[in-house]
Amino acid sequence: MMFQTIAPIFVLVAVGFAAVRTGYVGADTIRPLGAFVVRVALPALIIRSIGGLPFGQAVQPGFVLAYAGASLAVMLLALIVTRRVLRGGMSEAAMAGLGAATSNTGFMGYPIGSMVLGPALGAQLMAQCMIVEIMLIIPLAMVISDVARGGRGRVVGQVLASLLRNPILAALAVALLISGSGATVPPMLDRVLGLLAGVSAPLALFVIGGTLAALPFQGLADRLGVILLGKLVLHPLLAMGALALVPGLDPQMRAGGVLFAAMPMFTIYPIFGQRAGVEMMTASALVAATALSFVTLSVWMALIFP
Repeated sequence: MMFQTIAPIFVLVAVGFAAVRTGYVGADTIRPLGAFVVRVALPALIIRSIGGLPFGQAVQPGFVLAYAGASLAVMLLALIVTRRVLRGGMSEAAMAGLGAATSNTGFMGYPIGSMVLGPALGAQLMAQCMIVEIMLIIPLAMVISDVARGGRGRVVGQVLASLLRNPILAALAVALLISGSGATVPPMLDRVLGLLAGVSAPLALFVIGGTLAALPFQGLADRLGVILLGKLVLHPLLAMGALALVPGLDPQMRAGGVLFAAMPMFTIYPIFGQRAGVEMMTASALVAATALSFVTLSVWMALIFP
């Protein structure tokens, strides 16, 4: 059952990979497709799904705090092991922590979550997990990495500017405004948003495959071991423990939080790695984690959806 659920997801990833690797689709078209998903399709999905929820359900503080605690814990563990045990630089350690603590929330989390839990809950989980990643984990990793490389001061302004420009956060703000005011989206606009939201999942999975096809892979066993263990095992394990402590949390949402934490890291992870001077490590980790997640996600799904 779990194999039948997850197999179509990875078939779509494989289609994107094969299309770019064979030259059927040019590698230069993948970035615009990804930009469309992030800037148009996913925001439409969030506005349509979250905006229609009662305000108290749109963002649940207990869930956000528990997920943030699990993500921060695994990030610090990966950072400390890379720095103290493997003797890596602080910038490299920050990127290891980033890889262990951030999930491919929009491009894999939502497609898989919507299949298992339904589109509405999948979108709700995606929005709340993205709050943690965009507002806490990514800025913290960027600050640590930049300060370690001598960029004191300027990174703070860059992080703040990036947050203000982020289309996911802008869409979430609009959705919460609609939810809090009790307003409804006009039917015609709702249909437009529905059409845009409908393409987000398959197109996002195709983009993942195309992105992986353009990445190099190189063995960095010790560093990769820390990142992969943190991302695919420890992150969902810590999320399971943290979410179990939230009183009154819906069991489906608790299971969904574990599922989202079990996703491999986001596809732009190597871009952050390039800035920190560890592009090969981050690109290799992304390829390996995405491939291994076919197995690990099946295991996690069997555990949380018996």
